[in-house]
Amino acid sequence: MSVFVITTVPIIFGDVFLWAPRNLPTEIMLASIYLAMGIVMIVVAKNPLGQKSFIDFLIIANLLHGLIMLVAAQHPLQIILDVVPVGAMGLLPLFIYPWGLRNFLRNI
Repeated sequence: MSVFVITTVPIIFGDVFLWAPRNLPTEIMLASIYLAMGIVMIVVAKNPLGQKSFIDFLIIANLLHGLIMLVAAQHPLQIILDVVPVGAMGLLPLFIYPWGLRNFLRNI
């Protein structure tokens, strides 16, 4: 699926989602990491309180990834179409954090 997205998105949207310089191995690696995270999150969803450390890792990883992308963005569309969704993947879970936002911030 990730390889499908990497190969079809440029055809449909042009260069909007492509960051320069292109590095296809890196793009495939990042897509495979997000695919693996998604698969594990499906399993984790059955018992989120038992997987607190993994969920904390995902929140922090996505927030840091979004921050780095914000600094590296070369075009306003990259901020809107790339940085905002990645940042949202880190911020949105904090609103439904099952053990409380204060506990999350205290444990960092």
